[in-house]
Amino acid sequence: MKKIVRGNYKTITLILISVLFVSAISLFVFNLIKKDQKDQSNLNVDAYFTFDSTNDRFSSASDSNYKNNSEFYITTSQGLIEFSISVASGCNFSGKTVYLSNDINMYANDDQNFPPIGAKLDGTTYQGSKCFSGTFDGRGHTVYNIQTKIEATIGLESGMFGLFASTSDATIKNLRVKDYTITNYDATFIDMYLGGIVGRGTYNLTITECCVENLTVVNNSKASTEVGGFIGSFYNGTAIVTNCMINGFSITENREVSYKQTYKPGYTYSGAIFKAENCVINTSQSVSSKAGDFGISG
Repeated sequence: MKKIVRGNYKTITLILISVLFVSAISLFVFNLIKKDQKDQSNLNVDAYFTFDSTNDRFSSASDSNYKNNSEFYITTSQGLIEFSISVASGCNFSGKTVYLSNDINMYANDDQNFPPIGAKLDGTTYQGSKCFSGTFDGRGHTVYNIQTKIEATIGLESGMFGLFASTSDATIKNLRVKDYTITNYDATFIDMYLGGIVGRGTYNLTITECCVENLTVVNNSKASTEVGGFIGSFYNGTAIVTNCMINGFSITENREVSYKQTYKPGYTYSGAIFKAENCVINTSQSVSSKAGDFGISG
């Protein structure tokens, strides 16, 4: 009888252990399923914003779609303009990433005018600019057929022009800019900064795996002008350009200038550091009326 009772205790103990083990496994699986459902629920909520059509823009940094999203996608030429307007409205995209979803043909129409990202343009009248401070990832795509025309200002001392007008603590990568023409029609500035990627950068700027192809600058201004294939001018910080290429870069001046023009690669303001690694410059230096050296930075 004692052996039978002892056997029953063993059996009961094994059953209890099995029940506890199965319960623990069930609870673990339940928690995994619950977590997965929560993750799926989060995926079903838009965690990004798409710049696609007219009025896909932010009027200020307090816009809920701007504040609540960390990723932004540009799908069309109009979307790129809306993004530019958003930066000009004070949304610097610090801590956020902007992606190109596909190649962007900016303008097949010669009458169109691209506002450099962050620049305020009313037609062809330049009204200043705001800095982009986030990450822009072209994902290997090309922005091409770009034209920026400036014919007037509102009494500003300087103009900043490039795909990005100005940056501060920004990263730009995996991007190709092709067939970009920047033309200044007698707009009055004391200083001008022109670059294929960035007009003027400050604090820290990283440009990597980018290509500028067929950049044309037509300068009709008396302003002191700094031009670079990637960066027009940089100051107060470190600019790093790596694994990039310039293929085709020309400057034309159509009037006699009275101020010194600088087209020297690597020029920066006092206190700034400029580093270029594994970069290629391929240009015939097509310059009209005035010769000069130009390259990665003005």
